[in-house]
Amino acid sequence: MRNHKFLFILCFVFLVSTLSGCEAFVRKFRRKSKKKDFKEKVLLVPEDYSASRLSAEEQYRQYFLFWKCWHDELITALSTTSTQKKRISCSEEVIKNLVGLQGLLDEERAKELDKYIVRVKDLKKEIASDIYGQNCRQQCTKAEVLKRSIWKEYATIY
Repeated sequence: MRNHKFLFILCFVFLVSTLSGCEAFVRKFRRKSKKKDFKEKVLLVPEDYSASRLSAEEQYRQYFLFWKCWHDELITALSTTSTQKKRISCSEEVIKNLVGLQGLLDEERAKELDKYIVRVKDLKKEIASDIYGQNCRQQCTKAEVLKRSIWKEYATIY
């Protein structure tokens, strides 16, 4: 019995000294500090792709392409169950691109395009007032007619 106590105490002392004094064991359960890497970061220089570098013809084509895409998106938003916010944002983009297109035209053509811009703005007001989307079919028809008219008049200017 005395031998067992001695052996038990010896094992206990050995276990406590091993657990508390063993550096590898303490290192295992210690939270590692986050080391910050001070590597040199790559700095990219922003390149300016402003419209000033493009010719008037390229700007016109760009605005016309953007207008067409946004008008298609508006028609899709009106013909499907999309949110009112989506329909309004599409109509705003259509107006923005038509205004950009207008700035590249001569006075006579710009005045003609102004009529279409007013019609798109009226369509936007209709969309904004139609909260529940009950008149989407009529609005979609108006948008399609507007698209065909604008396409017919302004597709082949340049």
